[in-house]
Amino acid sequence: MIKNLFTLRHAIVVCFACLSLSALAQEGDPRYIYPENGIVKEMDADYLMSEVLYTCQVGNKVGIVDRFKDVIIPIEYDEIKHSGVYYDYFLIRQGNNWGLINKHAEFILPPVLAYIRYDGRELQFIVREHDGHEYKLDYADLNSYGAFFAGKYKWGKWFFIREDENTKIIYVDDYWTSGEFSDGMMPIRDAATFKLGFINAKGEWAVPCKMQYASNEYYIPGLNKKLDFHNGCLVLTPQYNHTGVYDHSGNRLWSIASLYNEPKTGQVVSNHVSDYVKGGYALMRTSRGGKDVYKYVSPTGKNIFPNLTRQHYVGRATELDARPMREGLAAFLGGVVSKNGGERDYKWGFFDKNGTVVIPEKYNAVHDFHEGLAAVQMTGIDENPYKWGFIDKTGKMVIPARFSKEPSDFSEGLAVVEKANETKVFIDKTGKVVSIEFADAEPFLNGAAFVAVNIDGNWTNFAVDHTFNPVGSYLGDVLGTVAREQYKAARENPDIKVDLFQTMHDGCHDSRGEKYFMYGQKPFTIEHVTEGIVHVRYGKYEKESEDYFCDQTGRVIFILRRNEF
Repeated sequence: MIKNLFTLRHAIVVCFACLSLSALAQEGDPRYIYPENGIVKEMDADYLMSEVLYTCQVGNKVGIVDRFKDVIIPIEYDEIKHSGVYYDYFLIRQGNNWGLINKHAEFILPPVLAYIRYDGRELQFIVREHDGHEYKLDYADLNSYGAFFAGKYKWGKWFFIREDENTKIIYVDDYWTSGEFSDGMMPIRDAATFKLGFINAKGEWAVPCKMQYASNEYYIPGLNKKLDFHNGCLVLTPQYNHTGVYDHSGNRLWSIASLYNEPKTGQVVSNHVSDYVKGGYALMRTSRGGKDVYKYVSPTGKNIFPNLTRQHYVGRATELDARPMREGLAAFLGGVVSKNGGERDYKWGFFDKNGTVVIPEKYNAVHDFHEGLAAVQMTGIDENPYKWGFIDKTGKMVIPARFSKEPSDFSEGLAVVEKANETKVFIDKTGKVVSIEFADAEPFLNGAAFVAVNIDGNWTNFAVDHTFNPVGSYLGDVLGTVAREQYKAARENPDIKVDLFQTMHDGCHDSRGEKYFMYGQKPFTIEHVTEGIVHVRYGKYEKESEDYFCDQTGRVIFILRRNEF
C-alpha cells in the first residue's frame, strides 16, 4: 500500500515539470503525439529564429508542438503566444490569469497576473488587487538564470514583494534584529547603545530603544530564553538593568527584585519569572534559605493561586515554565509525599481557572489538552512502565496507556503515534489506527499533514489530506529543520498564527505544501516567517542590507533602513 502511495506522489502538482500528458501518448512511445483532430498553426518564425514550432488546439485548449509533432507545451491552456522578447519563453493564460512558461514546460511565473503584454520594446506585467484595482509593475526582466525579477518589487519566481503608499520606512542609526514576531511585537537592538526596543506588526515603534540590558544577545545566560512579549507581557529578569514586567507600551507593571543579599544571613536570594501564558499568569521562583518557593503571579505580580504555592529543596528537578490555560485546564507540577514519608515525589496534575485542582497530580509527564484530550505518561504501573495514553477532562483514561513513545496531541480529530517498528500512524479519538504506516508524520494543521515514506532507503516528504492522499506541491526533501520547528510551534501554541513554513532549500510553503515564496538569487533571503509576517533581507552582509517585513499578500508593511550617516 505504501508503494501505491509512493506512486501517487507523482500526481502531486509539480509546477516545474511532472506534466501529465499520458493521454496524448501511445504506451511505450517516448514522444507525446498531438491528437489527429488537433488544429495546428505555425507560430511566428520571426521570433523563433530557426526552430519551427506550432500551436495545437484541441477543443478549447491550446499548447505547442514541434515539427516532429512532439508536444512541447501541454495542450491544456486557454491561450498561448510567444513572449515577443525571449526566444524560449511563452505567455500562457489559464482562466483570467496570465503566466510565463519556457519551452521545457517549466513555469518561470505561474498564472497569477491580470495580464502580460508586449509593447514592442518590453513585456509589461499587470497586477490585479482583490478589489479589482490594476497597476503595472515599474520594471520586469528575466536574468541569465531564468529567475524573474521586477525592479524595486523584486519578484521571486513565485511571489512578489510590493511597496505602496502605506509602506512605512523606519530609520535607525544602527541596529540588530532577529526579525521574529511574538505577541505582535518584534525586538530591535540599537547596535551602538545595546539598548532594546520593540516594533509592532503595523511597523510602528511601540517601545523605543531605551531598555538597557547587560548581554549583547537576546538570550538570558543560563536560561536560553528569548526576550519576547507573551500574552501582553515582557519579562526582564535580574540579568538586565530594567528588571520587571512590561506591557506593550513599555510601561513597567511591576518590579522583579534583582539579585541581592538577604539582610540577616547574607545568603543570595534570586527571583525568576517565566513568560506569561494564556490565562494571564506566570510562574515565579524565589530561592530563600536553601529552598525554592513557587507561586503563580498575575501581570501585576499578585499571587493569584495561593493554594498552588509549593516549595522544595534547591537541586531537585524543577519546572520553571508555566503551562498555559488551555480548554479550561492547565497542567502543574505538584509535590506528592512518598510512601516512606520522606522527600516529595513530583507529579503532574491539572487545575482550572480558579486554581482548583481538578485532576490530582499523579502523572509522570503530561501534554496540554487539545480537542478534549491530553496525552499523559503513567509512572511505572505493573507490566506497563511509563506508557503513554490519553485522558479526558475528568481524568478518565479514554485511550489506554499502551504507547512506549510520546504521541502527538490531537489535531483535527487525529493524533500521531509511533509503533514498535518505529513507523508512525494516525489514530482517532477511540485509539483506532486509521492510516497506513509512514516513515515519519506530523499532526494535521489547516487540513493537511506532512508525512514521509521510505522506499528502498529513499525518503520522500509530501503533504496528505484526511483521506491520506497526497495534496499540494511536491515537497521532495525541502521540508527541513526550520520548517519542522515552525510547524511544531504552530501546533503546540494555537494562539500563534503560522500559515507559512520556511524550508531549508527553496523558500516557504503553507501547511498544504503549496509554495508562497521562492528564494531568488542572492542577496535575496527569507530570514523568518513568524505570526504571518515574512522577513525578507536584501543584501549579502547584515550592515549593508535592508530588512523588508511583508504580509502574505506580498505587501511590504515596513522597511528597516539604516541612516546614511
